Amino acid sequence: MIKKDTKVAVLGAGAMGCLFGGLLAEKGLEVHLIDVWKEHVDEINSKGLKMMGHGGDRTVKIHATTDPKTLKPVDAIIIMCKATALEPVSYTHLRAHETPEHLVLRLVLEKKK
Repeated sequence: MIKKDTKVAVLGAGAMGCLFGGLLAEKGLEVHLIDVWKEHVDEINSKGLKMMGHGGDRTVKIHATTDPKTLKPVDAIIIMCKATALEPVSYTHLRAHETPEHLVLRLVLEKKK
């Protein structure tokens, strides 16, 4: 069972990152989406995250940022981006914000050579 005070950072606010982050936020967890697309981040912060499909259409209040350095320590990091979009600096900044008993879940899409 997940504790309600669990803090989660999702690196990659694309379709899957927003889906996982939104579902966790709906259940009461403190979730922070991190993405490089400033307009997308601004839209999420101002209007909420629009989720459509299974469970009905709804808007979820969630925090988003383009700068992982602004986050406080988190209990879990979910990496949901293409390997080519994963900048080492982003992950390094997130690692500095982990709590002692953190969890890192990497769901990274890589192109096979």
